[in-house]
Amino acid sequence: MLNKLFQLVMALLISMPSLAAAATIRLPATGQTTCFDSNGTEIACAGTGQDGDKQAGIAWPVSRFADNGNGTVTDTLTGLVWSKHANAPDINAAPPFVCANAENDMSWQEALDFIICLNSNSFAGFTDWRLPNLNELESMVHAGVPDTSEYLSANGFGLEGLISLVQPSQYWSSTSDASFADSAWDVDFVKGDFPFSSVKIPVSPGLDTRGVWPVRGISAGPARLWQTGQAVCFNETGAATPCAGTGQDGENPAGAAWPAPRIKTNLDGTLALDRLTGLIWTTATRTPGPSNTINPAGCGVSGAPLNWQEALDHMGCLNRNGFLGAADWRLPNRKELRSLIDYSRSAPALPDGHPFIDLLFGDTYWTSTTDASQPARAWTVNMVDGSLNATGKINGGIVSAWPVSGPDLAPPALTINQGNMTINVDGQTIGGTVEAGAAVQVTVNGGAPAAATLSGNNWSFTVAGLAAGANAITVTAADFSENVSTASIDITFDATSPTLAMAPVATPTHQPSQAISGTVETGATVTVTTGGITSPATVAGATWSFVVTGLAAGDNGITVTATDAAGNSSTATAIITYSNTYTITAESGARGTISPSGVLPVLHGADQTFTFSPTPGYSVVDVLIDDVPHGAITNYTFHLASENHTIKAIFIPDGDLNNDGMTNITDVLRALQIAVGLVTPAPSDILHGDAAPVDGSGIPLPDRQITVADALMIMKKAVGITTGW
Repeated sequence: MLNKLFQLVMALLISMPSLAAAATIRLPATGQTTCFDSNGTEIACAGTGQDGDKQAGIAWPVSRFADNGNGTVTDTLTGLVWSKHANAPDINAAPPFVCANAENDMSWQEALDFIICLNSNSFAGFTDWRLPNLNELESMVHAGVPDTSEYLSANGFGLEGLISLVQPSQYWSSTSDASFADSAWDVDFVKGDFPFSSVKIPVSPGLDTRGVWPVRGISAGPARLWQTGQAVCFNETGAATPCAGTGQDGENPAGAAWPAPRIKTNLDGTLALDRLTGLIWTTATRTPGPSNTINPAGCGVSGAPLNWQEALDHMGCLNRNGFLGAADWRLPNRKELRSLIDYSRSAPALPDGHPFIDLLFGDTYWTSTTDASQPARAWTVNMVDGSLNATGKINGGIVSAWPVSGPDLAPPALTINQGNMTINVDGQTIGGTVEAGAAVQVTVNGGAPAAATLSGNNWSFTVAGLAAGANAITVTAADFSENVSTASIDITFDATSPTLAMAPVATPTHQPSQAISGTVETGATVTVTTGGITSPATVAGATWSFVVTGLAAGDNGITVTATDAAGNSSTATAIITYSNTYTITAESGARGTISPSGVLPVLHGADQTFTFSPTPGYSVVDVLIDDVPHGAITNYTFHLASENHTIKAIFIPDGDLNNDGMTNITDVLRALQIAVGLVTPAPSDILHGDAAPVDGSGIPLPDRQITVADALMIMKKAVGITTGW
């Protein structure tokens, strides 16, 4: 992964209209797993920085080549299908051959014509054979062995007889040399090099003829091959010619298409990302380095050409010094360095618009890959035409070292501080963290992306103009290598107040607490405010309830507030009138008193005692408590007052005419005497003896006279038939 320190010093990327996945292809490894010093002696690889140490690229499958049983072999590293017969195979296994020059070397145009013949005759059952382009042909080279032809012939290629094996010689590609269009590229299958192209028209018979190895299919990986860049066709003399039917590389470019633009730089122009491979190159190509070094040993002078070991050491120096913020620079292997070549161009053979301004016409650059056939030599790539040649590590020359790093395939770290939310305004600021150096864009409901504000490892963005309802917010982070991370939340914009209702309250009340309740929009919270104190209500689904306690005497304002997830609120109000006193209405009939009397206030929970006092000559006949008779009692106490009451005392004459404190037969006889006129009643007789008539309840209704009825009433009391009347 690209070193984080590297990303810290990168300038922010210019916002792009869309974000691509990191790297279109992954380059294959070269196959080299051993290391050699400058004298060609094999050494341990660890820490050398050589190709055998880094082994950059997609590792080869254990069994790279799979025989399809039909005269073809599939390369499981690249996905291409090759003829098992590797030397100009024919439809016929033996002479006479159908196609001219079968099992022989031939000129370039004869090679193209030979492929046309194979397709016309459905060689091996297929009609889509082609002459491989330079990238396809080079993909078969094993950089870890001294003779690739021996390796391939021992791993699935060739039929009976040496003639069908991979030949230890050069094979044509379909790719013309853009520097000299009368020539085409070929690959030597012993060394695996192509130091120069070969003329299409042989100078003399037997010269400049090459082998032919048909290929078909699409490179689908795991290591996908890439197009050479050639899109124009040339005839044998080098003149441009229409591509249709030629079979040349320019007619049907095979391999992964190049992204556009192919290469981009960071804002300060020091780094270049190859968007095809994901590799990151310094834009200064000629042995770039820090101006001041912590440890100058092995660094040399920036811009100086170096021998091979010095080039490897220079990469170590760059890493020790954190050059351009990175510590994973390396000398590129032969596939990595050659991956930059555009074979449609020359001097330099680099993609159009490349940022390598110090590479004016093309220089030669070291790779980290040793020539396994001559291990005192290492492979170099010439940027004039894209040729590959082996150069002596010590005495062969001093050339430039061009650092590379990557590919960085790890998505940038990205977080959103907020979760899904519901708000009641149409704008919201969100933010989070992101890997330093990454660009962050935000889209709302799939709309156009907008750049977030960045500050170090933090980003922020204000989402405005939200639509009513749910809004999908997607945050995308893209690092310099165009790795992408996304995170998303939903922001619901809701400006509608929640429904709220309160059931009628019981008021006035003498209770110091009051239960209230009602309905509310599901999901809303409810609070109740009274006496300046706000408390949460109990909510269950769409109903709410609350017990108001500590009511003050008088009117108590109650405010119920419902708040939904967006923060919208609704209110309902009520007044509960609380009286902390009750009234007891005390009254008495004639001829007696009740004490206290009248309408008396009584505090909640208090006791109140009443005493009944009959007028002389009278007695208490009954006391009515809330209209319920309680008998002839002399006092009554209301305990723990909690409601209003009434109390009434009823008094009647006592029948004690002779005023001796008792009612007996003497009183009865005197009443009879008065009733029949034998005795004239005194006022005291009327007071004590006027007990009749009575009402329906048996209560006397004095009529200011004593009659026989009065005498009978007195007699009942005297003989104990009644204690009252």
